[in-house]
Amino acid sequence: MSTTSVSIVGGGLSGLAAALAVVRGGGHARVYERRGESGARFHGDFQGLENWSTEGDVLEEIASFGIEPTFDHTPFRECVFFDPDGREHVCRSQEPLWYLVRRGTDVGTLDQALEAQALAAGVDIEFGQTVEHLPEGGIVAYGPRRVDAIAVGHVFPTDRADGAFGAVSDRLAPGGYAYLLICRGRATVATCMFGDFHNDKQYLARTVEFFEKSVGLRLQDARAFGGFGNMSPEANVRRGKLTADGSGAFDFLQVPVPTPGSPIREARIEGVSLSFLIRGKSLLIPKLAGTFEGSQVDGTGEIIQALSPRYSSMTFLLRIRNPFEGRVGMLFDMLSKNAKNANLRIVGTLTAPRGEFQFF
Repeated sequence: MSTTSVSIVGGGLSGLAAALAVVRGGGHARVYERRGESGARFHGDFQGLENWSTEGDVLEEIASFGIEPTFDHTPFRECVFFDPDGREHVCRSQEPLWYLVRRGTDVGTLDQALEAQALAAGVDIEFGQTVEHLPEGGIVAYGPRRVDAIAVGHVFPTDRADGAFGAVSDRLAPGGYAYLLICRGRATVATCMFGDFHNDKQYLARTVEFFEKSVGLRLQDARAFGGFGNMSPEANVRRGKLTADGSGAFDFLQVPVPTPGSPIREARIEGVSLSFLIRGKSLLIPKLAGTFEGSQVDGTGEIIQALSPRYSSMTFLLRIRNPFEGRVGMLFDMLSKNAKNANLRIVGTLTAPRGEFQFF
């Protein structure tokens, strides 16, 4: 009986994971990687295996795909975020928010662990091979070819305690975020930008200065690194009709409220659940529910150009049910407004949303 052989272009995480899946299914996989080893486009910088958007643990999830956690990984249950005004917000969880991993060619990195697992499983990896087309078919899993975002930063040794810090500010990272990750004597500081790429050095310098002042960062023996990625779909997907349905849940949804005279600067909706429909480039939210200041909230929304966060346009209309049962009526002094009902309208873009309250 013949064994199915599958050719795979790309020896990164996607390609190696696909190869392991082929072998697990009883087939044979041959991977073509244009660089000399897996992880060569990274520099030992930290990244996170996200663990907050599903009920199960991400390590258990990837184990179900046949990937064992033989790479260095550290669970993080706390992170400090800074908003555009420099205000500090602490996020904590009983379960890991993410597992911090390193990327690159060093021992213990995620890339090298997957390469070793693939080789041990019998996957053939041909390094230094640039393959653009697979005439007989196969899996194309190479890295980004277009630039939607860039990350520039430093990796460096440190004697600081482990910690994770993030900042959302166009002054540090246009349309994106800056971060400082510290773990086991290593650290990564970087800005992830979605625009104004030619001024990357300026934004990185501001990022370093910000974390120096806010958390006492000391940069020493640093090695620079950089990379890029793309978040928009390939041209053939953009030309087609992309459709999908689903649902999700979040611990909270927080939206700035810039209205002059508002008693709050941010609206935080707790225990959010929603259903969604993807129709081409638009994301439709036919149902969203949660609680705000003790009152139930429900409504609908739409995000146009959802695949391009900076150029997106969102509109949500959320009804605050029984505002006097919670704190809403008192907080906004609805009695003096002779109002019995309240809505929260969310507009703007995915990178710059804003909330507006309506009373009637």
